Amino acid sequence: MRFAGGAATLLVAAMVAVSGCTGAPDREDEALDIRDRISGMPGVSEADLIYNNGIIEGTRFELEIDMARASDQQIGAVAAQLDDMRGNDFAKFDQRMKIIVGERTSVSGSADLPADMEQLTGLLRRLRADAPAGEIMWSGGAPDASRVQILEAEDPDAAVDAVLRIFSERPLNEIEVSAADRVADPHWMIVNRFTPADKERIEQQLAAAAPVDPGWIGVRDGWINRLTFSVPTPATAYDDVVRAIHAIDAGPAHPVSLTWAWHGADYRYDEPRWAGSAMIGKCEYVNGDRTVSEPLVPDALALQQRIRDEFDTCLK
Repeated sequence: MRFAGGAATLLVAAMVAVSGCTGAPDREDEALDIRDRISGMPGVSEADLIYNNGIIEGTRFELEIDMARASDQQIGAVAAQLDDMRGNDFAKFDQRMKIIVGERTSVSGSADLPADMEQLTGLLRRLRADAPAGEIMWSGGAPDASRVQILEAEDPDAAVDAVLRIFSERPLNEIEVSAADRVADPHWMIVNRFTPADKERIEQQLAAAAPVDPGWIGVRDGWINRLTFSVPTPATAYDDVVRAIHAIDAGPAHPVSLTWAWHGADYRYDEPRWAGSAMIGKCEYVNGDRTVSEPLVPDALALQQRIRDEFDTCLK
C-alpha cells in the first residue's frame, strides 16, 4: 500500500496474502498516525508514506518529508520526534526515512536518523551553496557509515574540496561526486579516510600523469586504487600508461585497477575497440586469468598484455 501525505489519499494495491505471512506485525495504523503527526509539525510542507506488509511487496515503512524551507532547528525537532515515535515498532520492516532539507538536498537514514540532525542540515545547506550541482544526498546507518553523493557537479574537483572543508569536523566514510560534463570532468569515488593533504597529493600525481585525461578516480584510504583515463594517441600509449603508473605511485604498496582507452575512432558496441586494462601491483583478474580481455583491436591487445607482464603481480 502507498499513502500519499499531501492529499491524504490511500492507494490500495492488490495483496495476495495477509500481512502475517511476512513475519512482521501489522503496523498500518501506527504508520498512518506517524505520518499525520509529522505532517502537522512546524516546518513540514508535505509528508509522503509508503507502507507495505505483504509477501509480494515486502515489508516497507518509508517516509519522505519535505522541509526545504524549514529552519535547521525545526528539522532537528522533526527528526528527533520521528525516531521517538517509531521506537522499535518497525524493527522487522525495511525502513527509509528521508528529509528534504533544501533544493534537491536531502538526508536519508534507516532505523535512526542522525542525532545531530540540526547541525548536519546546516552543513548540507552550506555544501549546496558552495558546490553547484544537480542533487546532494547524505545517507547513513551506523555512525561510521555516512555517505555524501553529489550528482552532476559543475566542478567535481571543487565539490570534493568543499566536502572536505565543510565536513572537516564530521568525517564521512564515502564521498561520491559525478560530473555534469562527463566528457571534460572526472567522477570521484572516495572510500574511508581522506584529507585535504591527500587530495592535494592526488592532484599533483594526476598533473604529473598528463597528458592522460582521467575519467574515473577511485580512492581508498587516501590513495588512488582505481583509475580510468583516455590517452591522446595509440602511438604514445605505452609511454603514457607507464607515466601514469609511476605518477600515482601504483604498485604492490598501492595497488591500482587501471583502465585506459583511445577515443579517436568510432566503434560499434559489438566491435573490438582500442582500450586496455591491468591490475597494477596486484593480481585480481576474473578467475585469476591474466589473459582474459574484452574484445580489443590487435595492437591494443598487445599493449594490454605488455603492461600486465610488466606491472601486475601474477605468476608469469
